[in-house]
Amino acid sequence: MRRFLLTGLFLLAAAGVSAQSPTTPAKAPGVKLPPGVVLPKEIPFYLQRGYFNRNGTLTLDTNDIVRGNPMKFPKVSVFIYADLAHPDSAKFFARQYPKLKADADADRTLLILRDRAESPNSLILYRLAWCMPNEYSFDFVEEALKQQAKWAKAPTPRPFFEPIYRTYGMERADYDSCLADDATQKRVKAHAEKARELRVLRTNPIELYVNSYYFPGLVDEAFFTNALDKSVRKINRDMRIDPVAAQKVLTLRDDDRVFGARTAPVQLYVYETPESLTSGPFLRDMLPLMKRDYIDAGKLAVIFRPYPWFRTGDEVQALVECVPGDAYWNIYQTVALQNPNWLNPKGDWLYTPEALPKVRNILRSARVDLAKVDACAASDATKKRIATLRDEANTTFDMFFTPTYYLGGDEILGGMVYDAWKAKIDAKIEQAQQAAERAERMKQIKADIDARFAAFSTSMTAPAPVAPSPTAVRPAKP
Repeated sequence: MRRFLLTGLFLLAAAGVSAQSPTTPAKAPGVKLPPGVVLPKEIPFYLQRGYFNRNGTLTLDTNDIVRGNPMKFPKVSVFIYADLAHPDSAKFFARQYPKLKADADADRTLLILRDRAESPNSLILYRLAWCMPNEYSFDFVEEALKQQAKWAKAPTPRPFFEPIYRTYGMERADYDSCLADDATQKRVKAHAEKARELRVLRTNPIELYVNSYYFPGLVDEAFFTNALDKSVRKINRDMRIDPVAAQKVLTLRDDDRVFGARTAPVQLYVYETPESLTSGPFLRDMLPLMKRDYIDAGKLAVIFRPYPWFRTGDEVQALVECVPGDAYWNIYQTVALQNPNWLNPKGDWLYTPEALPKVRNILRSARVDLAKVDACAASDATKKRIATLRDEANTTFDMFFTPTYYLGGDEILGGMVYDAWKAKIDAKIEQAQQAAERAERMKQIKADIDARFAAFSTSMTAPAPVAPSPTAVRPAKP
């Protein structure tokens, strides 16, 4: 009754499968695929380990409720962590979900619903949806949420769920059998605990990860639709980025914030915002290691560029961008690590006027000249710089959230543990060295050719030597 074609894919994902060779079909030993199901030759990135999912957290699992065809690529994966008994989940399914549903049914997205294990009735609804055939699960949840106010806090939600689950072919015996097996509930709770430990779950009752990017659920519909459309374009664009435009964007500018030598052979562009959960840990944990291994040796330069999400982030980003000199890096880190203190507790996307005074206190404690910083942050030049950098990234790369990195021109979605960073940086440094050696060889070859050509030209244009006049021989006298 359960999970029409996902069995083989789930086992494959649990094994942590990486991308396969284009000529070698992806295969997991011992997996018997359902009839007619053929695994793709390449496994997309959402089945691989990345930043938040480095321990498999954002990898398809047998406990998941899925909408969309997971065997059809490429597509955007949207992990939805929800407390289904919270009013925000009902709002999300009424406002944002129709867009996701349409994209999933059009094979543009893959939706994965997970329970946050924060309320008993939410878990019951989730377990019932899981016990149904996969093609009915999301629809059942959507219908149940339309009547959420009736069952959310009821001692038993069964009387409210029964007329709904019966329309999807479930009987009372199926209901009892489903809830009698508590193995699923234990797995859901264990996964939620793991997600909290890894800080995948924050404080909002409904949260999303769009291609591993954290995304608050109840944002403005227009903002959400725009971001989702860009993520769909992004995963489908392949090599259609304009190389000239990309090179122009990823070129050092006079006003760039650069950690390291501007002449470093490899450059890492970081598009981030102090609003992000990842910017503070990157500055605190990754940058010192990069400094030790590469930056101090002149091999790598890290360039931070602003990409604020919402109005509060715009204002805070402007303040941080105006901090002078090397103090910028420590203050950025401090402000970002303390963002739970200045973001709106009801939602990161909601404006809060209290943010600026709190961030100014951080700057004041660092003995920054607040008058100069405030004047700079309020200037049209600063606002224009932030908007221009963000708009260029949106237009050129279909960027839609942070963190996004460009290492040596290659895009990296999300962050990584340091070993993964090190492997990529080493590879880029080797490429840069090889390119430098090739350039030096070509320079020498050109110099040699130029010298030979100059010698040949000299020989061709030099005047011919004048032959000596023959000495006249006078005839001997008789």
